[in-house]
Amino acid sequence: MTSEKEDATLWIGGTSSLARTFFVNYDHVVKNPPGDWQPNRRKWILTGLERDPPQWITALPKIIPVQYISLNLTGMTTAEVNNFLVQLNDNDFSNISSIVFSIRPFLFDKYIYTDVGDRMVKGLKLLMQHLVVNLPRLHFILHISSVAAADHLRTQAFAKETDLDPPLTDYTAPYDRCKRQSEDIISSVCHENNLSCIHLRLSAIFSDDRGCIQCSALSLQGRVGCYLPLAIDCNSSLNVSKAVYVLLGKSGESPMSQSQQSVYYYTRPLTLPKPVPYGYYLSEFRRAHDIDSPSIWVPLWMVTSFVTLVHWLAHFNQRYLARKVPYLDAADYLLQVAAREHSFDNGAFRELMRNEIEQAAFTEETILDCFKRRKIHLNERN
Repeated sequence: MTSEKEDATLWIGGTSSLARTFFVNYDHVVKNPPGDWQPNRRKWILTGLERDPPQWITALPKIIPVQYISLNLTGMTTAEVNNFLVQLNDNDFSNISSIVFSIRPFLFDKYIYTDVGDRMVKGLKLLMQHLVVNLPRLHFILHISSVAAADHLRTQAFAKETDLDPPLTDYTAPYDRCKRQSEDIISSVCHENNLSCIHLRLSAIFSDDRGCIQCSALSLQGRVGCYLPLAIDCNSSLNVSKAVYVLLGKSGESPMSQSQQSVYYYTRPLTLPKPVPYGYYLSEFRRAHDIDSPSIWVPLWMVTSFVTLVHWLAHFNQRYLARKVPYLDAADYLLQVAAREHSFDNGAFRELMRNEIEQAAFTEETILDCFKRRKIHLNERN
């Protein structure tokens, strides 16, 4: 009989910013409560677009059992899937019991109105159809999803999992459509094969990567910015990493397997029971970086005017220039998202994690602590 220590998790998209935070901070992620670190109970195989594993993977301590396989879902063929399965067998990962999917098109790319998302979704479906047949121990799939799956270009005010998503035909942004279709495919394949799955919908994430879009936006407003009153949920990548680890551990519990709830919002720290204005995050960023004076708060109307101008330019680019201006559509999309409220209840996730919270097996860092830790981390890498 196979022992629990041999369980393995396959992470598709395992070179993402979230995965990097997860593994670089592995001892903090799994040591909940402190002293309860048992890293060898789970093996990991990570996939990414890179031909060779990124440096941060090769630099991980040997005590963390991680292996890497290059994989590109976009335009994937049956032959490529079969080759991937051969590599899994070569690495003796027959004990894969769970899969984490964290895949998405680039948020800020030269041109976002392309077929990349559609081809990625097709590759996801093909891969899943083969994995469920060839991984006999597979019982749980965790999909790192996004609130974009419910259409990022709509106002989301204290939304709950029970709220109905719009019809897919109403989606206009390729990124949103890709995230929604990914959820639909994973749910369908899991239902057909009697697998448990969770879609963990996240909002903006402050990751440890130097190129983090959300942190870069705050950095640009470090000295001159606007205290936006809109509630836009944001979270720490370390908090999400801890949630991923706990959910993988809970996946073997019968209540988890029998649960009909498959979508959870975890969009801000649970220590923030109510949504806060986006300006709150900018204030905490300035505190973490000791930016007290001189700093300027610009009036809201200036920001609104700028968003309107970019949106008009993007419309002009679409209508008269065949979307040939690079990055304009991406900038317009992100600004339109930021111009709408995106706040969520998070109550279902809080209830799911209730025992772990009470037993201190799931702890969170504050947004301020996130920015301070990130600053130290980036300084150490310089």
